[in-house]
Amino acid sequence: MRRPARSSTVVMFAACVWSCSTHPGGSGGGSSVDTSQGGRPATGADAGPVAQVRLANYLRPTFLQLDVCFRASDGTWYGPTLLGARDRADGIVDSVRHGKVGPYFAIPPGVYTARLVEEGNADCLTQIQGLPDVPIASSFDASSTTTLWATGSAISGGQAFQLRATADRSPASGKLLIRVFQLDEDYGAVDVWGQDEHDPPAELYDNLAEGDLSAAYHEFDSSKGQPFYKDFDVRPHGTSAPFLTRTFNTLSDGSWTITTHYALGVGTPPVDFSMCQDGVLGPRLCYPCGLPDCTNH
Repeated sequence: MRRPARSSTVVMFAACVWSCSTHPGGSGGGSSVDTSQGGRPATGADAGPVAQVRLANYLRPTFLQLDVCFRASDGTWYGPTLLGARDRADGIVDSVRHGKVGPYFAIPPGVYTARLVEEGNADCLTQIQGLPDVPIASSFDASSTTTLWATGSAISGGQAFQLRATADRSPASGKLLIRVFQLDEDYGAVDVWGQDEHDPPAELYDNLAEGDLSAAYHEFDSSKGQPFYKDFDVRPHGTSAPFLTRTFNTLSDGSWTITTHYALGVGTPPVDFSMCQDGVLGPRLCYPCGLPDCTNH
């Protein structure tokens, strides 16, 4: 087994505002818009229906703190999206640090190309570490919620840089949706098992590959009792002995994405879980794995 490389996760959640410009020097995050460049706020009655998008930073090196800009098919730029943004729990956001999931942002529906920029950039002119702009494979539809996952390496010699989108779902009333992404590159394929306080253990994912973002949500009945406890363990694929087991104490109604990730200082091996609620706009509903949110076994 390889020595752990780099990654850690703490996640946060918020709602925020986008702004736009017809030039990559536009501004965002709810800051003032330079109307001489054709910009206008993408919020309020004049904005119409919007999509909600957030950024997850698993890009290496770990010191990179990211913001993101979007170019629409008509050439309009939106961003930098985090400039001046606020989270109800954490105050100023300004960037997504390594291993974190940022706030949701409102953006007009459409097809976009994304550009990662450095923390604090006042414009969208310069890509971080010279990374290429990335066309988003799917459109952002009205009322949709999407997470963009920045993975791989921004320097030569590492895994290829990728920026991929996943749709964030909302469950029916009384139901709990859970999906798991394996983002620790040092453990390869894993099997993920789950158990609630009423049912025997069940294998949720078999042969879940590192970096695979296609894992489907699993649906559970959350009406059996509150709070809804859920135990998870991760095993090297095809084995029975878990190397990581956690109980998430705060899972209840809703839709949740759980990630496995490298976490220095957590234990041996240094890997941990984090969880984040999907598709809900408002107060922060994302957590690192720490009491009282989850219990180490």
